[in-house]
Amino acid sequence: MSPDDSFLTDAFLVEEVHQEVQGAPPSVDKNLNCFFPGDYFTDELKTADPSITISGQSFSHIGILEEGQTTAAEPILLPETGVVDITTISVDGSGLVKVKIQATIGVVAEGIFLEAYTDGVYAGHYYDRAYTLTAETQLVAFSDPFSKITIVGVTDTTLEFTVIAESGRTSTIEISCAHRGQPINVSGASSWSYNLTTRIFTVNTIHPNPAAITVEWNNWHGISADLVRRGAWPEHRRFLLSRDGAPTIDDKHGTPGSQTLYAMIRNSGNISIPAETYKVIWSIHSSVAPPSVDETIGRFDLAPGDLLLLTLDIPASDLALGEYHVEAKCSYHYGLESEKTAIFSFTVNP
Repeated sequence: MSPDDSFLTDAFLVEEVHQEVQGAPPSVDKNLNCFFPGDYFTDELKTADPSITISGQSFSHIGILEEGQTTAAEPILLPETGVVDITTISVDGSGLVKVKIQATIGVVAEGIFLEAYTDGVYAGHYYDRAYTLTAETQLVAFSDPFSKITIVGVTDTTLEFTVIAESGRTSTIEISCAHRGQPINVSGASSWSYNLTTRIFTVNTIHPNPAAITVEWNNWHGISADLVRRGAWPEHRRFLLSRDGAPTIDDKHGTPGSQTLYAMIRNSGNISIPAETYKVIWSIHSSVAPPSVDETIGRFDLAPGDLLLLTLDIPASDLALGEYHVEAKCSYHYGLESEKTAIFSFTVNP
Protein backbone atom coordinates (compact mmCIF):
# COMPACT_ATOMS: atom_id res chain seq x y z
CA MET A 1 0.00 0.00 0.00
CA SER A 2 1.51 3.30 -1.05
CA PRO A 3 1.54 6.43 1.20
CA ASP A 4 -1.00 8.08 -1.11
CA ASP A 5 -3.62 5.35 -0.65
CA SER A 6 -6.50 6.23 1.69
CA PHE A 7 -7.42 3.11 3.64
CA LEU A 8 -8.56 2.46 7.22
CA THR A 9 -8.00 -0.90 8.89
CA ASP A 10 -10.05 -1.95 11.90
CA ALA A 11 -9.62 -5.57 12.90
CA PHE A 12 -10.57 -7.54 9.77
CA LEU A 13 -12.55 -4.70 8.19
CA VAL A 14 -10.94 -2.71 5.41
CA GLU A 15 -12.80 0.44 4.40
CA GLU A 16 -11.81 2.80 1.62
CA VAL A 17 -12.16 6.49 2.33
CA HIS A 18 -13.81 8.50 -0.44
CA GLN A 19 -12.36 11.95 -0.14
CA GLU A 20 -15.21 13.76 -1.85
CA VAL A 21 -17.70 12.29 0.65
CA GLN A 22 -15.83 12.02 3.93
CA GLY A 23 -13.31 14.85 3.72
CA ALA A 24 -9.56 14.70 3.71
CA PRO A 25 -7.71 11.55 4.79
CA PRO A 26 -5.57 11.62 7.95
CA SER A 27 -2.30 13.49 7.77
CA VAL A 28 0.90 11.52 7.36
CA ASP A 29 1.86 12.02 11.01
CA LYS A 30 -1.21 10.09 12.21
CA ASN A 31 -1.53 6.33 12.30
CA LEU A 32 -3.28 5.10 9.20
CA ASN A 33 -5.28 2.56 11.20
CA CYS A 34 -6.88 5.19 13.48
CA PHE A 35 -10.25 6.82 12.79
CA PHE A 36 -10.76 10.44 13.81
CA PRO A 37 -14.30 11.76 13.07
CA GLY A 38 -13.01 15.29 12.74
CA ASP A 39 -10.85 14.19 9.88
CA TYR A 40 -13.76 12.86 7.83
CA PHE A 41 -16.86 14.99 8.58
CA THR A 42 -16.26 18.65 7.93
CA ASP A 43 -19.85 19.68 9.01
CA GLU A 44 -22.50 18.27 11.37
CA LEU A 45 -25.13 16.50 9.30
CA LYS A 46 -28.59 18.03 9.76
CA THR A 47 -32.08 17.24 8.51
CA ALA A 48 -32.46 18.90 5.13
CA ASP A 49 -35.33 19.13 2.63
CA PRO A 50 -37.53 16.45 4.20
CA SER A 51 -40.61 15.26 2.32
CA ILE A 52 -43.13 12.53 3.10
CA THR A 53 -46.24 11.04 1.49
CA ILE A 54 -48.96 9.92 3.92
CA SER A 55 -52.11 8.24 2.64
CA GLY A 56 -51.61 9.85 -0.78
CA GLN A 57 -50.97 13.36 0.59
CA SER A 58 -47.53 14.95 0.27
CA PHE A 59 -45.84 17.23 2.80
CA SER A 60 -42.41 18.83 2.55
CA HIS A 61 -40.05 21.44 3.96
CA ILE A 62 -37.37 23.24 1.96
CA GLY A 63 -34.11 23.88 3.79
CA ILE A 64 -32.45 22.85 7.06
CA LEU A 65 -34.37 21.88 10.19
CA GLU A 66 -32.37 22.83 13.27
CA GLU A 67 -32.42 20.73 16.43
CA GLY A 68 -35.83 21.06 18.11
CA GLN A 69 -37.33 22.94 15.15
CA THR A 70 -40.69 21.81 13.80
CA THR A 71 -42.59 22.89 10.71
CA ALA A 72 -46.03 24.52 10.90
CA ALA A 73 -48.89 22.05 11.23
CA GLU A 74 -50.77 21.26 8.03
CA PRO A 75 -54.23 19.68 7.72
CA ILE A 76 -54.33 16.02 6.74
CA LEU A 77 -57.25 13.74 5.92
CA LEU A 78 -56.60 10.44 7.69
CA PRO A 79 -58.32 7.22 6.65
CA GLU A 80 -61.31 6.17 8.75
CA THR A 81 -59.68 2.80 9.41
CA GLY A 82 -57.00 4.54 11.48
CA VAL A 83 -54.27 2.79 9.45
CA VAL A 84 -51.78 5.41 8.25
CA ASP A 85 -50.12 4.48 4.96
CA ILE A 86 -46.68 6.12 4.59
CA THR A 87 -45.49 5.41 1.07
CA THR A 88 -42.41 7.64 0.57
CA ILE A 89 -39.93 9.43 2.80
CA SER A 90 -37.05 11.52 1.45
CA VAL A 91 -34.55 13.31 3.73
CA ASP A 92 -31.18 14.78 2.80
CA GLY A 93 -28.32 15.44 5.20
CA SER A 94 -28.66 13.30 8.32
CA GLY A 95 -31.38 11.16 6.80
CA LEU A 96 -33.34 11.47 10.06
CA VAL A 97 -36.71 13.15 10.57
CA LYS A 98 -39.50 12.87 13.14
CA VAL A 99 -43.11 12.91 11.90
CA LYS A 100 -45.93 13.89 14.26
CA ILE A 101 -49.58 13.25 13.35
CA GLN A 102 -52.41 14.70 15.42
CA ALA A 103 -55.95 13.39 15.02
CA THR A 104 -59.37 13.57 16.64
CA ILE A 105 -60.21 10.07 17.80
CA GLY A 106 -63.79 8.92 17.29
CA VAL A 107 -63.31 5.26 18.25
CA VAL A 108 -61.04 3.94 20.99
CA ALA A 109 -60.69 0.14 20.96
CA GLU A 110 -58.39 -1.97 23.11
CA GLY A 111 -58.41 -5.73 22.60
CA ILE A 112 -60.26 -5.31 19.29
CA PHE A 113 -58.69 -5.42 15.82
CA LEU A 114 -60.64 -3.20 13.43
CA GLU A 115 -59.71 -4.40 9.97
CA ALA A 116 -62.24 -2.70 7.67
CA TYR A 117 -64.31 0.47 7.33
CA THR A 118 -67.28 0.22 4.96
CA ASP A 119 -70.11 2.74 4.49
CA GLY A 120 -69.39 4.35 7.84
CA VAL A 121 -69.20 1.07 9.79
CA TYR A 122 -66.06 -0.38 11.41
CA ALA A 123 -65.73 -4.18 11.30
CA GLY A 124 -63.25 -6.53 12.92
CA HIS A 125 -62.84 -9.05 15.72
CA TYR A 126 -61.76 -9.03 19.33
CA TYR A 127 -58.54 -10.80 20.37
CA ASP A 128 -58.92 -10.11 24.08
CA ARG A 129 -62.28 -10.94 25.68
CA ALA A 130 -61.66 -8.22 28.27
CA TYR A 131 -61.79 -5.58 25.53
CA THR A 132 -62.74 -1.92 26.00
CA LEU A 133 -64.52 0.18 23.41
CA THR A 134 -65.55 3.84 23.20
CA ALA A 135 -67.66 4.77 20.17
CA GLU A 136 -70.53 7.08 21.08
CA THR A 137 -71.69 8.01 17.57
CA GLN A 138 -70.16 5.25 15.46
CA LEU A 139 -71.37 1.80 14.43
CA VAL A 140 -68.71 -0.80 15.27
CA ALA A 141 -69.29 -4.51 14.55
CA PHE A 142 -66.82 -7.10 15.78
CA SER A 143 -66.88 -10.89 16.08
CA ASP A 144 -65.13 -13.64 18.00
CA PRO A 145 -61.64 -14.51 16.65
CA PHE A 146 -62.96 -17.49 14.61
CA SER A 147 -65.38 -15.49 12.45
CA LYS A 148 -65.14 -12.77 9.83
CA ILE A 149 -67.64 -9.94 9.28
CA THR A 150 -68.28 -8.30 5.92
CA ILE A 151 -70.49 -5.20 5.81
CA VAL A 152 -73.08 -5.41 3.02
CA GLY A 153 -75.01 -2.19 3.48
CA VAL A 154 -76.12 0.42 6.00
CA THR A 155 -78.91 3.02 6.15
CA ASP A 156 -80.26 5.27 8.90
CA THR A 157 -82.39 2.38 10.17
CA THR A 158 -80.72 -0.85 8.99
CA LEU A 159 -77.40 -2.70 9.02
CA GLU A 160 -76.76 -5.70 6.77
CA PHE A 161 -73.68 -7.89 7.10
CA THR A 162 -72.48 -11.44 6.52
CA VAL A 163 -70.49 -13.64 8.88
CA ILE A 164 -68.21 -16.44 7.71
CA ALA A 165 -67.05 -19.20 10.04
CA GLU A 166 -66.60 -22.97 10.10
CA SER A 167 -69.86 -24.75 9.29
CA GLY A 168 -71.75 -25.68 12.44
CA ARG A 169 -69.89 -23.17 14.61
CA THR A 170 -71.83 -20.59 16.64
CA SER A 171 -70.50 -17.11 15.95
CA THR A 172 -70.87 -14.23 18.41
CA ILE A 173 -71.04 -10.74 16.91
CA GLU A 174 -71.20 -7.61 19.03
CA ILE A 175 -72.29 -4.25 17.68
CA SER A 176 -71.74 -0.93 19.41
CA CYS A 177 -74.78 1.12 18.44
CA ALA A 178 -75.14 3.64 21.27
CA HIS A 179 -76.57 6.42 19.11
CA ARG A 180 -79.21 4.12 17.54
CA GLY A 181 -80.44 2.42 20.68
CA GLN A 182 -82.03 -1.01 20.94
CA PRO A 183 -82.92 -2.70 17.63
CA ILE A 184 -86.56 -3.44 16.89
CA ASN A 185 -85.96 -6.48 14.67
CA VAL A 186 -83.15 -8.89 13.72
CA SER A 187 -83.30 -11.47 10.93
CA GLY A 188 -80.83 -14.26 10.21
CA ALA A 189 -79.67 -14.69 13.84
CA SER A 190 -80.19 -17.64 16.17
CA SER A 191 -80.58 -15.27 19.14
CA TRP A 192 -79.83 -11.68 20.09
CA SER A 193 -79.79 -9.37 23.12
CA TYR A 194 -79.17 -5.73 23.99
CA ASN A 195 -77.29 -4.40 27.04
CA LEU A 196 -78.80 -1.10 28.22
CA THR A 197 -75.70 -0.27 30.28
CA THR A 198 -72.98 -0.84 27.67
CA ARG A 199 -75.39 -0.18 24.75
CA ILE A 200 -73.87 -3.12 22.90
CA PHE A 201 -76.06 -5.41 20.83
CA THR A 202 -75.03 -9.10 20.72
CA VAL A 203 -75.97 -11.52 17.91
CA ASN A 204 -75.44 -15.29 17.98
CA THR A 205 -75.75 -17.33 14.82
CA ILE A 206 -75.21 -21.01 14.04
CA HIS A 207 -73.61 -21.30 10.64
CA PRO A 208 -74.34 -22.29 7.44
CA ASN A 209 -71.83 -20.27 5.46
CA PRO A 210 -72.07 -17.40 5.06
CA ALA A 211 -74.72 -16.24 7.55
CA ALA A 212 -76.61 -13.15 6.35
CA ILE A 213 -77.93 -10.89 9.12
CA THR A 214 -80.09 -7.75 8.97
CA VAL A 215 -80.59 -5.44 11.97
CA GLU A 216 -83.37 -2.83 12.06
CA TRP A 217 -83.77 0.25 14.26
CA ASN A 218 -86.50 2.83 14.67
CA ASN A 219 -86.28 5.95 12.56
CA TRP A 220 -85.21 8.52 15.17
CA HIS A 221 -85.57 11.58 12.99
CA GLY A 222 -88.00 13.84 14.84
CA ILE A 223 -87.14 12.63 18.34
CA SER A 224 -86.83 15.45 20.87
CA ALA A 225 -87.30 16.11 24.60
CA ASP A 226 -86.77 19.12 26.84
CA LEU A 227 -87.42 20.65 30.25
CA VAL A 228 -90.65 22.66 30.28
CA ARG A 229 -92.71 24.95 32.51
CA ARG A 230 -90.70 25.56 35.67
CA GLY A 231 -87.96 23.32 34.31
CA ALA A 232 -86.49 22.09 37.59
CA TRP A 233 -86.81 23.18 41.21
CA PRO A 234 -86.26 22.03 44.83
CA GLU A 235 -88.94 20.89 47.24
CA HIS A 236 -87.65 23.42 49.81
CA ARG A 237 -85.75 26.59 48.95
CA ARG A 238 -84.86 26.66 52.64
CA PHE A 239 -84.42 23.11 53.90
CA LEU A 240 -84.66 22.80 57.71
CA LEU A 241 -82.90 19.74 59.08
CA SER A 242 -84.97 19.84 62.28
CA ARG A 243 -88.25 19.72 60.38
CA ASP A 244 -87.81 18.77 56.69
CA GLY A 245 -84.98 16.39 57.52
CA ALA A 246 -87.04 14.38 60.04
CA PRO A 247 -88.17 11.09 58.44
CA THR A 248 -91.19 10.95 60.79
CA ILE A 249 -92.63 14.26 59.60
CA ASP A 250 -94.70 14.17 56.40
CA ASP A 251 -94.58 17.61 54.77
CA LYS A 252 -97.10 16.59 52.05
CA HIS A 253 -94.64 17.04 49.20
CA GLY A 254 -91.51 14.96 48.68
CA THR A 255 -90.06 12.00 50.52
CA PRO A 256 -89.97 12.52 54.32
CA GLY A 257 -86.43 13.07 55.61
CA SER A 258 -85.09 14.09 52.18
CA GLN A 259 -84.72 17.15 49.99
CA THR A 260 -86.59 16.28 46.78
CA LEU A 261 -85.57 17.82 43.45
CA TYR A 262 -88.12 17.99 40.62
CA ALA A 263 -87.82 18.27 36.82
CA MET A 264 -90.64 18.44 34.26
CA ILE A 265 -89.93 16.76 30.90
CA ARG A 266 -91.97 16.87 27.70
CA ASN A 267 -91.65 14.81 24.56
CA SER A 268 -91.36 17.74 22.13
CA GLY A 269 -90.82 15.56 19.04
CA ASN A 270 -93.18 13.67 16.78
CA ILE A 271 -92.32 10.06 17.71
CA SER A 272 -92.50 8.16 21.00
CA ILE A 273 -89.45 8.02 23.28
CA PRO A 274 -88.92 4.54 24.77
CA ALA A 275 -88.58 4.04 28.51
CA GLU A 276 -85.04 4.14 29.91
CA THR A 277 -83.70 6.10 26.92
CA TYR A 278 -84.12 9.52 28.56
CA LYS A 279 -83.13 11.02 31.91
CA VAL A 280 -82.45 14.16 33.92
CA ILE A 281 -78.82 14.85 34.86
CA TRP A 282 -78.35 16.80 38.11
CA SER A 283 -75.04 18.61 38.71
CA ILE A 284 -74.84 19.71 42.35
CA HIS A 285 -72.20 22.12 43.69
CA SER A 286 -71.61 23.52 47.16
CA SER A 287 -68.83 25.14 49.18
CA VAL A 288 -69.62 22.76 52.06
CA ALA A 289 -69.60 19.45 50.15
CA PRO A 290 -67.81 17.84 47.17
CA PRO A 291 -69.53 18.31 43.78
CA SER A 292 -71.71 15.45 42.62
CA VAL A 293 -73.59 14.34 39.50
CA ASP A 294 -76.75 12.24 39.79
CA GLU A 295 -79.32 11.12 37.26
CA THR A 296 -82.97 10.14 37.22
CA ILE A 297 -83.97 7.75 34.42
CA GLY A 298 -87.46 7.84 32.90
CA ARG A 299 -89.20 4.48 33.36
CA PHE A 300 -92.18 5.04 31.03
CA ASP A 301 -92.61 5.44 27.28
CA LEU A 302 -93.31 9.06 26.32
CA ALA A 303 -95.71 9.67 23.44
CA PRO A 304 -95.43 12.98 21.51
CA GLY A 305 -96.59 15.80 23.78
CA ASP A 306 -96.52 13.71 26.98
CA LEU A 307 -95.31 15.31 30.23
CA LEU A 308 -93.49 13.48 33.02
CA LEU A 309 -92.21 14.68 36.40
CA LEU A 310 -88.87 13.13 37.40
CA THR A 311 -87.50 13.47 40.94
CA LEU A 312 -84.28 12.98 42.90
CA ASP A 313 -84.26 12.47 46.69
CA ILE A 314 -81.24 13.69 48.66
CA PRO A 315 -81.33 12.25 52.21
CA ALA A 316 -80.90 14.82 54.99
CA SER A 317 -77.94 12.80 56.23
CA ASP A 318 -76.09 13.71 52.99
CA LEU A 319 -76.65 17.46 53.44
CA ALA A 320 -74.37 19.83 55.36
CA LEU A 321 -75.32 23.30 56.50
CA GLY A 322 -74.81 25.78 53.69
CA GLU A 323 -75.91 26.76 50.19
CA TYR A 324 -76.27 24.37 47.25
CA HIS A 325 -76.39 25.19 43.51
CA VAL A 326 -78.00 22.79 41.04
CA GLU A 327 -77.99 22.53 37.23
CA ALA A 328 -80.53 20.18 35.65
CA LYS A 329 -80.53 19.07 32.03
CA CYS A 330 -82.55 16.52 30.06
CA SER A 331 -80.68 13.84 28.11
CA TYR A 332 -82.49 11.56 25.65
CA HIS A 333 -81.90 8.99 22.94
CA TYR A 334 -78.66 7.74 24.50
CA GLY A 335 -76.82 11.02 24.84
CA LEU A 336 -78.63 13.81 22.98
CA GLU A 337 -79.05 16.84 25.24
CA SER A 338 -81.98 19.24 25.52
CA GLU A 339 -81.63 22.92 24.72
CA LYS A 340 -82.78 24.14 28.12
CA THR A 341 -80.77 24.01 31.34
CA ALA A 342 -82.53 24.75 34.64
CA ILE A 343 -80.46 26.41 37.38
CA PHE A 344 -81.60 26.87 40.97
CA SER A 345 -80.26 26.90 44.53
CA PHE A 346 -81.36 26.05 48.05
CA THR A 347 -79.96 26.38 51.56
CA VAL A 348 -79.69 23.83 54.34
CA ASN A 349 -80.36 25.21 57.82
CA PRO A 350 -80.50 23.73 61.35
